[in-house]
Amino acid sequence: MGCSSEPSSGNFLRCRRPQVSNVFSAKSELMQTLRICAPYALRTTPILLTTLLISLLGLLPPWLTGRVIDALTSHDIRGLQNLLILYLAAVIAGTILNFANTLLTTRLRETFARDVRCEMIDALYEAPFDTVTAISPGEITNRLTSDIDSLSALLQNSFFPLFSAIVLIVTTAFAMFSMNATLAGISFVILALLWLPTASVASRLARLRTLLSEAKDRLAVRIAETLQPGALSLIKNWCAQDFERSRFASAASEILTINYGAAKVSGAYSFFASFLTSLGPVVTLAVGAHYVSQGSLTVGTVVALMSYQIRIYGPAGTIWGMQMQMAGVFAILRRVSMILHLPIESDGPETPIRSNIAFRDVSLNIDSKRILSGVTIDIADGEHVAIVGPSGSGKSSLTSLLIRLRDPSSGTISLGGVPLQSIPLEYLRTAIRVVAQEGHLFNDSISSNIRYGLSNIQNSAEIEALEISELMDEIRSPRLSALIGTRGALLSGGERQRVNLARGLLAATRCLILDESTSAVDSAIERRIISSVREHMRGRTLIVITHRISSIIDMDRIFVMQDGNVVASGGHPFLVNTCALYRDLSSIPSPIDSPSPEVERRT
Repeated sequence: MGCSSEPSSGNFLRCRRPQVSNVFSAKSELMQTLRICAPYALRTTPILLTTLLISLLGLLPPWLTGRVIDALTSHDIRGLQNLLILYLAAVIAGTILNFANTLLTTRLRETFARDVRCEMIDALYEAPFDTVTAISPGEITNRLTSDIDSLSALLQNSFFPLFSAIVLIVTTAFAMFSMNATLAGISFVILALLWLPTASVASRLARLRTLLSEAKDRLAVRIAETLQPGALSLIKNWCAQDFERSRFASAASEILTINYGAAKVSGAYSFFASFLTSLGPVVTLAVGAHYVSQGSLTVGTVVALMSYQIRIYGPAGTIWGMQMQMAGVFAILRRVSMILHLPIESDGPETPIRSNIAFRDVSLNIDSKRILSGVTIDIADGEHVAIVGPSGSGKSSLTSLLIRLRDPSSGTISLGGVPLQSIPLEYLRTAIRVVAQEGHLFNDSISSNIRYGLSNIQNSAEIEALEISELMDEIRSPRLSALIGTRGALLSGGERQRVNLARGLLAATRCLILDESTSAVDSAIERRIISSVREHMRGRTLIVITHRISSIIDMDRIFVMQDGNVVASGGHPFLVNTCALYRDLSSIPSPIDSPSPEVERRT
């Protein structure tokens, strides 16, 4: 897994399916849980060993307590000294083993959490764009953080305590029945009564845990949406603080209500369990007193039996509570599995030799809405073209299709004569880079943002990219290494766009697409930047999408789009004379030139 800093346990959840059933049976959930834990089986050996030793050592204190009482009543001072030394040694050994066990289980739990998080991130990165963007960022964040913490803690508090509880009860039962079968039997009857309500309690707690996770998703969405710079600006400008406080309080109150409901269910069971576990020693003491009065048991033996009885209630509660613990594990596992089982983007093995781009009768529907309709475009290798059109005409949708963030509903797109679906995604997305209007910037330095995803970049190349983007005069060396805030909040809109442009130029790609990437700078600067970019991209393909006709009048060809289709193409003079829409976009009232003979109008 790429984000691990040390070897992990392998891709244990990489068998993802294109579709996942929402039906989870107890058997399938258990198998899924075991499959997650299987790679860690070997690492549990020292934990299980220390757990076994702790359980065995735990038998000594109650037995020694009984012997100490008997030694006191018989005035055996020498024996008393030996018993106290043995008691101290058992306590010290148990403390050391508990410390080692805590370190081992913590290490395993955190390794498990790291590995599953990395698997989830891999699944999100490899899933189709539309699939991932359909999930809110807040929900993803909650599943990667809170859900994984809860899952790893629940697994730790289920499997290892279960093993410890079984060992402790078996060994304690042997010790108790060897002392007195009647008193031991009383203890185990009470244990059976503790088990009766667990199925009902587990079912209710599992439902509440699912509701709690969903409520936390909604709260995470509220936080993610309202605490970013743009949202904060809107809230303050619209004086909407009280409105947002109310929405946040409502989401937080939902969590309070669910947690309170879970506390009532758990509290009711705890009251029932406390009553029974308090009743047990009373019954044992009463019956034990009878045996002592008859001389068949010593006081020390009765005390030891009572200590053993109290000792087994905790492990018994662990076993009876396993159903409740696993219900919680399954509830969270469903949410984690939804991420882990996202479909994977498909690609092919062919790598094209040339970079000519061809759209053939391409249509695109999103949510039953027609975005593109029968688009046919040919862009030669090394050609510089522009795409213009009114807002919503489908210009930016072409770029998402070229880098396969989406696939067309019908028609074909090829690069170098090879259909995009047959090209390895890494090759395709390295060959074609898109600089978007609102490109993402990280809260890092300008230099780090420009070099994002690139290695072995010379400083001279970075300086050239900054100069072409006309940033060198505005951003001096100290600012290059300063943090720029969340999404570049400390930069102006024009600076943010030009940092993104410099990033695209530094990628040294075979095809560069500028999608309204200079819309926040004035027209004079935009014309200079486009001219410099064209010089930089000489011999390579350049596609510029813009609303400003003045910056692209010298392009090799210009495509005009309207209502999801290409309605005209050609050079600037030709389009001014023949395309009314282009004239409107250019703000030119009438034709100014004769059409070029070598270009044809598309209808």
